[in-house]
Amino acid sequence: MEAIRYFEKVKSNQLLINLPNDFKEDFVEIIILPIANDILKSESFDNKEFQQKLMEAPDMNDEEYNEFIEKKNSFNQWKQ
Repeated sequence: MEAIRYFEKVKSNQLLINLPNDFKEDFVEIIILPIANDILKSESFDNKEFQQKLMEAPDMNDEEYNEFIEKKNSFNQWKQ
């Protein structure tokens, strides 16, 4: 299961959700939860810091990624 989570400001009681190009599901579940403004402004929620941490995170080379995909596919076949 793939999950996408982000925070968005409601404008005129509407939300526009852009999905990544590789998101191929036909049906999705949408859960909308209000977030208090003080949470967004608190020190514990720092979008720039979060993005920086993601950029500093380890990444995989092509060989490691292909190995991961093979194991994922094997697991998916096993659990069916």
